[in-house]
Amino acid sequence: MGTCRLLSVTVAGFALALAACSSPAPPTATMYGDVVLSTGYGFRSGNSLIRPDQLARDANPFLLDCTGTGPFADIAPGTVVSLLSGSGTVLASGTIVRSATTLGDANALRCTFGFTINKAPVGITGAQVRVGQHSPVTVKPDYDRGYSTLNLMQ
Repeated sequence: MGTCRLLSVTVAGFALALAACSSPAPPTATMYGDVVLSTGYGFRSGNSLIRPDQLARDANPFLLDCTGTGPFADIAPGTVVSLLSGSGTVLASGTIVRSATTLGDANALRCTFGFTINKAPVGITGAQVRVGQHSPVTVKPDYDRGYSTLNLMQ
């Protein structure tokens, strides 16, 4: 009984000592951004997938959900998006939360996926974002103060 109490006091004292000596958590922010596909996407209409070149002339692509196809078939709402350190360690993760058809250069259609990463550490030099299992893309050092746009290449 005495040993048990002594052990409990020792463990509690050790935990308090660790807490007092640990460094403060780095500041975090919510990171918002877009993943843009200019190719490798299609439109969803019910259970059908329509490629951009198959879209009827009178169809309004802005009323249809878009999704990745081919090498980008894994990109859709719910796909994991991770913030990585310069060495590739996962620092925080979020998901793609929406998809929308948007216009790019020369009014070309493209598929834009909005993502959110909560509690992303700020000020990480060489920070990268990985969407699904695609290669990471380096983001600007001020990624925590603005909106990041990622263009994926395959």
